[in-house]
Amino acid sequence: MIVLKRTLLQNESVFQTFQRLMKEPLPIKAAYKMKRYADKLQSEQKEMENFFTECRRKHLVFNEDGTVKMTEESGKPMPEVKDREELNKKLEDFMGGSFTIEGVHKLASFELGEVRISAEELTVLEPFIQDLDLIS
Repeated sequence: MIVLKRTLLQNESVFQTFQRLMKEPLPIKAAYKMKRYADKLQSEQKEMENFFTECRRKHLVFNEDGTVKMTEESGKPMPEVKDREELNKKLEDFMGGSFTIEGVHKLASFELGEVRISAEELTVLEPFIQDLDLIS
């Protein structure tokens, strides 16, 4: 089981890294795990989009033409919110949470074979690889 912070889904390089590695010839076990990881990340991203859509629908004020009503706050145009405290609490709770990838273990570094990755990609993959501390 892998537990990940939901804020990870806001990092575009996560999806770019997985898209690139999904195109690499990997050993079957690593390819299977990468696909399961990518599927779960996409599923969680869809859940996050649905959450934001629901928050928008429930908490924002709309004009008659369906556009979001804007207001001035601290000299900046901001969407008008019905109950900002409630919305902020929902957003904090949701984004502060985590999600799990069940039924598939972390990759062992040797499972990636000879695939070359950048330091940035390694940072993205770190939660998915079990033995990075053994690499020297």
